[in-house]
Amino acid sequence: NDDFAVGIADRLRRRSQQIDVRVSMDGIGTHTGGLVHSETMPANFEPPASIHRYLRQDSNVRARTLT
Repeated sequence: NDDFAVGIADRLRRRSQQIDVRVSMDGIGTHTGGLVHSETMPANFEPPASIHRYLRQDSNVRARTLT
């Protein structure tokens, strides 16, 4: 859930207003990726608690997590 992933999620959320957007995510990879702090993230960046919820929030993105 680094700043790069959130940027991609923002693009998908905007695009979902125009077309059908579906996202499948690896559950374990998404969880462990969120635990790692990237050195390139801006100092004031606050990642969302759940990228899955972030994608679906206020958008038409259909997201699911694969286990």
